[in-house]
Amino acid sequence: MTPNEKQINRPIAVFDSGVGGVSVLRELRRMMPYEQFLYYGDSANAPYGEKTPSWILDRVTTCVTEITTYSPKALVVACNTATGVAISTLRAAFTAFPIIGIEPSVKPAAEQFPGGNVAVLATPVTLEQRKFANLLQKYSDKAHFYPLPCPGLAEAVEKEEDVRPLLTTLFTQTKIPTPNALVLGCTHYPLIKEEIQAVCQKLFCRTLPILDGGPGTARQTQRLLEAAGTLAPATQCGSVTVINTAGSAMEALTTKLLAKNEKNGD
Repeated sequence: MTPNEKQINRPIAVFDSGVGGVSVLRELRRMMPYEQFLYYGDSANAPYGEKTPSWILDRVTTCVTEITTYSPKALVVACNTATGVAISTLRAAFTAFPIIGIEPSVKPAAEQFPGGNVAVLATPVTLEQRKFANLLQKYSDKAHFYPLPCPGLAEAVEKEEDVRPLLTTLFTQTKIPTPNALVLGCTHYPLIKEEIQAVCQKLFCRTLPILDGGPGTARQTQRLLEAAGTLAPATQCGSVTVINTAGSAMEALTTKLLAKNEKNGD
């Protein structure tokens, strides 16, 4: 058996601070249904988006070290905050497999809404990162981007709370022009698209186009595995194994959210 053949049967690991990475896992499974996936959520320490960068870096490194014990053939960091803070360090420290990050869909928004007003919803830490500032700067001549910090929103998703009152407060207290589109810069937020659209309908009298980084991350993962010759064959039966540092209740929630999102198909 060649090294590539051995790697083909290994899982693709998907890491998130909690359940948010389910929105990325859904896209990965849609594109690569024959793969074995290992979903690792750190809900015991969520949310990351309001902690210090040094704490996040240490915690993410600890989690990825544990993930390596499962011998993944790739790691998808399905967390915008973890990507912004830790992706460079992770790639330097863990070289046995490709590591794919995620970033807010600023480029697609600039291309699809030239000259428009685009609100970027994300955690406070994501919006504070130099990586994010550079991304906005790169496309600032094509559209008008308005960062919208959303403290508490990812945590509310983790707790299955009604997020509409918080979303209403976030939109009304932040002075931004009426947006033409929304970019979701946290992987938890695509899980509440219906609630976001309901608030937009109430505040702006219409729903808004919503973009997130999940599809692009899935495409990049597929490209890297295809180039390495480690994509699973169509004859393989795909699966998902869920691990969550908060225990069985959060593992069950992860599985439920994945099934719901795959059923909805959007």
